[in-house]
Amino acid sequence: MNMAAINYYLLHYGMIFLFILFLLEYLNAPGLSAGIIMPLSGIWVKEYGQSIILAIIVSVIGGIIGSVILYGLGRFCGKHIIDKWFYKDKKKKGYIRKKIDFLKEKGAIGVFFSMFIPGIRTIVSIPAGALKINILEYLLFLFFAVFIWNTALILSGYFLGSAVFSYLNIT
Repeated sequence: MNMAAINYYLLHYGMIFLFILFLLEYLNAPGLSAGIIMPLSGIWVKEYGQSIILAIIVSVIGGIIGSVILYGLGRFCGKHIIDKWFYKDKKKKGYIRKKIDFLKEKGAIGVFFSMFIPGIRTIVSIPAGALKINILEYLLFLFFAVFIWNTALILSGYFLGSAVFSYLNIT
């Protein structure tokens, strides 16, 4: 999905589209990069006079629901998913094993820190579920990580978006 399409849907469907966008991003849907959609959401909110607080709340709810779906998938199908998908690339197997060992050792706080690593943040919930990390601890640390990440990226678009567009001669 390109920026023009995202902008079109934002204009026509507003916060409902934002929710769906964030839900899909946290489900690791292809083509939806947090580095694009979250700042773009901040720009949209500012340009069209929407509530920045509501946009952040909607993004956090979408992020948490998407992550919890992956946690549940990991909880019920975790070993199969990890063996089939995560260990598929033999070059990355050692790296992935280290990350899973980190989660085993750190538990929910490991999820918190992993949520700030691009490429890891949207899939960390699968091994968290497979490791059966306590769901209440998981949700607590997940909430704070999603809130911090989403807020920072949405606010970057809100405060810097038009300046970046001006600098790049994009209108």
